[in-house]
Amino acid sequence: YEENHLEEWIARQPIALFGSQPILLLGSQNYVHLRSKIDLLFVDAQCRLYPVELKVKPIAKNGGEVPYELYQRQMKPYVDFLTSLEHLGDLDRNYNRFSARFNGHTSQLTDDFTLKFGKPCDNFSNEIEEIYVAEDFDSYAMEYFEHEPKKDGRRVHLIKYNFFPKTSQIEFWSLYHS
Repeated sequence: YEENHLEEWIARQPIALFGSQPILLLGSQNYVHLRSKIDLLFVDAQCRLYPVELKVKPIAKNGGEVPYELYQRQMKPYVDFLTSLEHLGDLDRNYNRFSARFNGHTSQLTDDFTLKFGKPCDNFSNEIEEIYVAEDFDSYAMEYFEHEPKKDGRRVHLIKYNFFPKTSQIEFWSLYHS
């Protein structure tokens, strides 16, 4: 399997990351690239944004993706882009293209948000929670993500997954949530 397979699975089954929390998928790099190539982007009923970075290898000091580089090269540009938005509607054009490719028909973001949550997004505040999904996180990565985001007041959620190819099953575990 590859990263785009994991991305597609989560895009179609966001319950794997969010449980019963109602969530709306705003974009997937498998379908449309935002200004920053965010793997997946979700929004909740309180208009909080959830950029998701996926890795099919461990986040580790050695033998994997180094946490600092993962944040600096990938997540930080996503967060910078998202914090530059003045309201959720700034993503409308991208969402129209995404929904056409993902759902097979063009949708308006404001309409889909209201349909999903029963109210419009009136209180957009650019509140962001970074979600990292990886095959594993070594102790160095765990320590990095527990301490570094606190310096900047960032919210972080680490999720480990395990894929069982013989049975085509996947399991997710929440390891850390600030």
